[in-house]
Amino acid sequence: MIQKQRFEETEKAVKRRKKELEQAKKRIAELDRIFKRIYEDDISGAISHERFLKLSSEYEAEQKELPEFVKAEQMAVDTY
Repeated sequence: MIQKQRFEETEKAVKRRKKELEQAKKRIAELDRIFKRIYEDDISGAISHERFLKLSSEYEAEQKELPEFVKAEQMAVDTY
C-alpha cells in the first residue's frame, strides 16, 4: 500500500514536471516572438530606445535561464 502511494506520488510529480517543461518550451518560443516585436517597436519609434534596452535585457536573462531549466527538467523526467 505504501509502495502504491509512493508510485502515485512519483507519477504526479512526473506529470507536474512534464507540464512545467512544456510551459518552459512554449515560453522560449514566446520570448523569441516578444523580442522580435519589441525590436520592431524600437525601430519604428513606438517605444523609446531606453525602454527597449531594459526590456531586452530582462527577456535575454530569461532566455538564458529557460534552456538550463528545460535541460534539467528533461533529465529529471527522462530519469523517471
